[in-house]
Amino acid sequence: MVKKPPGALKRLLELLSKIFSIKVILVLSLLMLTLVPAGIILSITLVSLNEFVQKDVQQTSRLIGRQTLEYVTSYVSIPFRISEELRFINARNVYKMDDLETGKTIMFPLMSRNPEVSYVYYGSEDGSFAGYTIGTTTKYSYTASVNGSFFAVDVVSNDTGVTGPIDPSSVSAFDLFTQEWYTASRATYVPKWLGPYFIPFNVYNDPKSIYLSAMSPWYNESSPRKEVLGVSGCDIIISKMNDFLKSVSISENSAVYVIENDGVLMVSGSNVHDSYFNISSDYSTMNRLKMSQSSIPNIATLGSVLESEYGSKWKQGLVKSKSYIINGVSYYLEPLAFSDNYGLDWTILIIIAQSDFTGLTDQFRNTILITDCIVIVVSIAFGLILAYAITRPLIRLGNEMEKLRNMQELIPTSPNKFGNLKLFHEVRVLDSHFSNLEKAVQGFMKFVPKEIVMDFLTEEQNGGDLFKPFVSEKKVAILFSDIENFTSISENLHPRQLISMLNVYFEEASNVIRSHQGTLDKYIGDSIMAFWNAPHDLEKYETQACRAAIEMQRVIGDLNERFSNDGLPPFNTRIGVHVGNVLVGNTGSSFRLSYTIMGDSVNLGSRLEGLNKMYGTRILISHDCKVQVDSVMTTRLVDKVAVKGKKKGVKVYELVGENVTEEASAWAQRYTDVMSAYFRKDFGVAQVKFQEYLIDHPNDKSCLQMIERCKKYLQNPPGETWTGIEVMNEK
Repeated sequence: MVKKPPGALKRLLELLSKIFSIKVILVLSLLMLTLVPAGIILSITLVSLNEFVQKDVQQTSRLIGRQTLEYVTSYVSIPFRISEELRFINARNVYKMDDLETGKTIMFPLMSRNPEVSYVYYGSEDGSFAGYTIGTTTKYSYTASVNGSFFAVDVVSNDTGVTGPIDPSSVSAFDLFTQEWYTASRATYVPKWLGPYFIPFNVYNDPKSIYLSAMSPWYNESSPRKEVLGVSGCDIIISKMNDFLKSVSISENSAVYVIENDGVLMVSGSNVHDSYFNISSDYSTMNRLKMSQSSIPNIATLGSVLESEYGSKWKQGLVKSKSYIINGVSYYLEPLAFSDNYGLDWTILIIIAQSDFTGLTDQFRNTILITDCIVIVVSIAFGLILAYAITRPLIRLGNEMEKLRNMQELIPTSPNKFGNLKLFHEVRVLDSHFSNLEKAVQGFMKFVPKEIVMDFLTEEQNGGDLFKPFVSEKKVAILFSDIENFTSISENLHPRQLISMLNVYFEEASNVIRSHQGTLDKYIGDSIMAFWNAPHDLEKYETQACRAAIEMQRVIGDLNERFSNDGLPPFNTRIGVHVGNVLVGNTGSSFRLSYTIMGDSVNLGSRLEGLNKMYGTRILISHDCKVQVDSVMTTRLVDKVAVKGKKKGVKVYELVGENVTEEASAWAQRYTDVMSAYFRKDFGVAQVKFQEYLIDHPNDKSCLQMIERCKKYLQNPPGETWTGIEVMNEK
């Protein structure tokens, strides 16, 4: 005997054989011959292209960064330069800020030379205020206020050229000493930035504009205590910075952002679809937005990544140049630190979408990829065709073997010139041998239960014991069926016609047994013997056996209608079901075995089927079976009998059905209650109840028998040892 490999080694070998199949080896071999050189060429090309793109992106980001840094530096230096000019003019008494007429000739030309500036204003310690602005719908305008009330507002229109005052009542009262810009700058003695902020409503400016204010305190330099004389302010509109950043041409999906380090708040940016500040619909409040709150999803995600990496308060130079993958898009980040002497602490982020820089390189790469793919596809196609020609017959043969092993019905497939193509002699021989084996197994299954054949085909798992005589004790459900008056039927039919009817009858009944997971043991003349819970364990096998009996009666009832339509006699069937311990296994000799069950329980099952004739019933079950199915089946007690050859009596029940009507359940219980009176020897009461029952069910043969017994026992009462058991002398 050949020694089998250990279980673990065997499973490993099976797994390896599945992985390294002939088809896989053939295809992999051809792929390796094409993929290896193609992969080397592609790898070298992609590495070179990636290096080129990286260098291009880095050079572009540095160039844009230098341009942006130069602009921002120049842009934010303008307000303090203007403040110094005004301070110089005021110190030499050339012009006083509250002298509006003179300011008109000095301030507006100064602001015209610096279009980035939108508003210049001055407040003094006596409470006076003067401001000059360049608006959007007006060319120039200026205001002045003393002691909290506007007293002069003049406008020069660029549409009509008309100048004139604005009604003071149209503007709100103004108190210089409540203004944050004035009080904060006055207290520090040093120039500083305020903002970003916006003016909720101003008759001169766009209410949506966001400002940065450069505040410069003026003081008496000759005074030892540096007495404050006033504060000048110069506003720049952040949208001007946005316009410049938008003009910086990088690429479609790239952007430039100016970020305030304290809080990672956005100040400005180049993306026309983004919002950097959140202003309420009534222009009453403004909220600063973080980069992670950007309305551009990828920018918001990048902002969240930077916050998690560097925190929410950045230091100068903290953020490093780096590539990020955001939602499948590759970005290169070039940060530039910016700060001034007046409190600005920003980081300029140059964000470049690297995919925008790979246009030509992508075309070149795609050309190589397409060429490689064509070669690969051709190689795979050739390999698959070759592998198909070799393995297709083997795979089909293997599938058929697996079906045979699992006892699935083998349905011949329609031939096709590829599926059944066998180019190799060895495959043809193997297929021929399997066809012969298939026919033998299919024929074998007609003589031996299917479950046993399945175990035969997997006998290696149990050491081949199924091929030896053996029995074991097991509790099963046994079913016997028999055709009523079969002898008379057979005498009146031609043998061929009788056999034809029997074959149809057995086919229908056997299909019911198989559908309820029963094991078909044998056909005995016109009888059928089947059992449940062997050879394999089955849950609720008692219920399955009873359901099979009920369905058999229904199916045979339909079959009898067909017989009647053809002018043939019906096959009225009687069924007995019992549950008990039996000996189950292979019996016979070394050259002929039979898988079957034996024991008293088998005999009782057979006797139950015969008792149907006496009681006029169709399905009788034993008490042992009734106990197991009582929760789902409706039964009625028929008698307590000792079958022929036995002294011990058993209760016998008629199986009424499952999920029956309330009426059927009621009459079954009614009959059982009358039987209880009978077993109590209350024969008079029982006789009356049986007769009343017979009125509603005049054809009930068992009821007629019980009435006759009651009469007999009323005339000749039984002795004290009477237990109600009826001894049967016939099978």
